[in-house]
Amino acid sequence: MPVKEAVETYKDQVKSSIQSLTKKESGIQRMEQQQKQKISGVLEQSHNLQSKITSRYAELHQILTEKEQRTLADIREEEKKMLNTMEKNLEEIQGHLNSIGEELLKLQQQMDQKDSLVFLKEEAGGKRRVSDEDKALSVTDGALQIEKFDHHFLMNAMWGETSAIKRGKTCPVSSLLVYNAF
Repeated sequence: MPVKEAVETYKDQVKSSIQSLTKKESGIQRMEQQQKQKISGVLEQSHNLQSKITSRYAELHQILTEKEQRTLADIREEEKKMLNTMEKNLEEIQGHLNSIGEELLKLQQQMDQKDSLVFLKEEAGGKRRVSDEDKALSVTDGALQIEKFDHHFLMNAMWGETSAIKRGKTCPVSSLLVYNAF
């Protein structure tokens, strides 16, 4: 085979290889572009999901903070009611103690009376007799209803609230309705 003919034959084969590789290169470049788009899509989806999660947790934090404040206010209110009752009872007990103290002082003064006639006169008058008819006093018990503020009770109540929000029954924050978008 002459050289010129051999060169032409091999050039045709090289052209065919170039065309084949160019076609293959083009296909692989399309695949590269598609892969880059898929990566970009995942990054965008991840960013959007992270933003939604951050937003939802901020909303849940707000709900928890509000629930905490309501619970603390309830505890303070219950404490106030209990202390009011107990302090009134304490005042009554202290009033009785003061009365008894005064009566004891008067009786001790009567006992210390040097003049027998004055002593007998005061005793005969019976003005200072101790009465057994005093009102019965008692100590008022008081304890906060711990079970009302128990951790498990609070968590169950909280989950109930957030579940209701997820189902769309109440919606202090409208975007919580899209909960199932995760």
